[in-house]
Amino acid sequence: MKKQIELETTTSINALDAAIRATVAETDISSLINKYEQYMINLSEVESKHKDFHLELLTAVAPEKAINTVLRALVKEAVTNTSYVDRNIVAAKIGKKLLPKTAKKGSAINRASIGLTLGLNMINVAASMKLCEYKVLISKEKHTISTLVINPNLVEQTLVDMQRLVRANTIMTCQPKHHTVDASGGFLTKSATMLNSSGFNSTKTQSTAACAAINALQDVAYEVRTNLTEDMLNQYKTEDKWFNEAGPFMQSEWNKLIADIKLAQKGSFYFAVSCDDRGRMYELSAYLKYQGDKFQKSMLEFSKKEHCTDEGLTFLAIAVANELYSDKVEFNDAVEWIESKSYEELTKLAKGNPIAQILVADYIDAQDGKPIGTITHWDATNSGLQFYSLLGADKQTASLCNVFDTGVIADAYRALADSLNKVTESENFNRSNVKNAFMVFLYGSMAKNILFKIEDKKNGVTAGIAEFFPADWDEDAMWTAFTTAMTEIAPAAIQLMNLMYSYNTEGTTKFNWVMPDGFKVETTSTVSYSGTEPEDKNKQVRGWFLDLNGKTHEGSASVVIEEYNKFSRSLAPNIIHSIDSYFGREVIRRCAALGIEVSFIHDSFGVHPNNASTLHQIAREVAADIRDSDLLIDILTQLNPVQTEWNIKKGRLAKGDLTREDILNSAYILR
Repeated sequence: MKKQIELETTTSINALDAAIRATVAETDISSLINKYEQYMINLSEVESKHKDFHLELLTAVAPEKAINTVLRALVKEAVTNTSYVDRNIVAAKIGKKLLPKTAKKGSAINRASIGLTLGLNMINVAASMKLCEYKVLISKEKHTISTLVINPNLVEQTLVDMQRLVRANTIMTCQPKHHTVDASGGFLTKSATMLNSSGFNSTKTQSTAACAAINALQDVAYEVRTNLTEDMLNQYKTEDKWFNEAGPFMQSEWNKLIADIKLAQKGSFYFAVSCDDRGRMYELSAYLKYQGDKFQKSMLEFSKKEHCTDEGLTFLAIAVANELYSDKVEFNDAVEWIESKSYEELTKLAKGNPIAQILVADYIDAQDGKPIGTITHWDATNSGLQFYSLLGADKQTASLCNVFDTGVIADAYRALADSLNKVTESENFNRSNVKNAFMVFLYGSMAKNILFKIEDKKNGVTAGIAEFFPADWDEDAMWTAFTTAMTEIAPAAIQLMNLMYSYNTEGTTKFNWVMPDGFKVETTSTVSYSGTEPEDKNKQVRGWFLDLNGKTHEGSASVVIEEYNKFSRSLAPNIIHSIDSYFGREVIRRCAALGIEVSFIHDSFGVHPNNASTLHQIAREVAADIRDSDLLIDILTQLNPVQTEWNIKKGRLAKGDLTREDILNSAYILR
């Protein structure tokens, strides 16, 4: 524990923030207070019709508080920023911290504007004291980007030295602190049950059951694989993520990964875990990650090694086949394919695929009777569609995502491609080029995104599907064809999705509901306002400052504001994510009760091969329980009981013909 505390206090940004705060607190600011007060006197004497507004805003903040806040902001920027320091961004941060209660009324956009105005004035006060100066970098029309040049005398060398050690979150060398209903857990010095919230779903309101699921993930011990090779690291080093936008290799970031690997190689280690507002659980390490990319996943194994049972060997073979052969064949076919290959053939096929490489190596070890700590991952088949099928008990939707067995492995993406090929009388669409469009549509994306530029967190920015339609089709025709195809293959899912969107009621920016295990969900509807993009000129958050010559200057900044948006498409995806998260927590709790360790990635469960069969059975049982429940009615009733009662009366929440037995008999709900 002592070693972990030392690690956290020497490498975390929180430790640097504390050091900056302590340094500023020890600084004699009496002369700066005098200069601040003199500035106010001088400002009161300028000729400007806006003078009273600026003076009232500035004098509402105590001089000592204003100076300490500005100093902390400037010192932190000077110590941590590796590029130019944008005056407007710093001003927005300062203004948000100093905004007086009298200015916190009115709309969110108005508060943001006043905060930016206050911050810009504070920056100008700081410039008058020679704490900083700003220079114009870019001037375009009336928009100006200014960079702050911070007085180097503000920065002590000890802070610079400390910053060199600071990095993003790392692994834990001891067991993480447990989360409880009364206290955050995870890191020892920077506990956090919730990633974002301090309101409805803050630490003290979360349930014992919800904390138990997080703690079960935190209690799993990992090791870096002993067969992690230099060749694999060299292969990883060529990935795009290690190069910045200008091209150069980011050696300092790579060094942090290597440092974590060396730290992890000293013994077992753990991952701190926190939730987002919808309940999705995230491990907090930045460089070694089980929720990371294929290379990061391939570096890890369970610390607890086991000899494979016959059943375990079968599931390990299936996991290998999923990587090297296909995840669209029956389990028996996958095993037959593996058994038809020699060790040498499998090793050759796995070359270049880090996950396949470690699975093949472990498969060979397991066959030789050696204990292994392999993490085999079993993913939901299109999890969004699965939950729509369970909520509506809809057999047609369930048949697209392996919740209901039809005798063949389900492929919803191929079904969409076939439907689009039919309507366009072409063969342009296939499961690969429609997959991203299918997924982002279920999570709220509309025509512009899906047709022309698909953006999502998992896959980044990819081309839209417009290029596959006939050249003479316009946007309306393409969009009609796409939505019609989606409705044809999964009508109940689309109906439920649109029903959820209807609960985005006027004026509402926060939506709260409680899940069956007591997890309190809070989602916020936000609108981004940018002062830097030309197309956002009508959405700019603007602020102003008044100089001592009586001249008004403008600045603008990009901020995210809670604001009602009748076109918001966030509610339905957030409801599905909260159900997805509940499903994950319930599966994890049931696995933990049987002593099964789980490495969890949202809709993917990683377990030792010996536990794969039990995991699949638990997943089927939890899915069947959701089908049997009134979960969606319960959530919608919490959002709007009157509207929900009306929807029930109209039959919009009636269930279909998918039975509990159908789900329990499904072989591939995870694959």
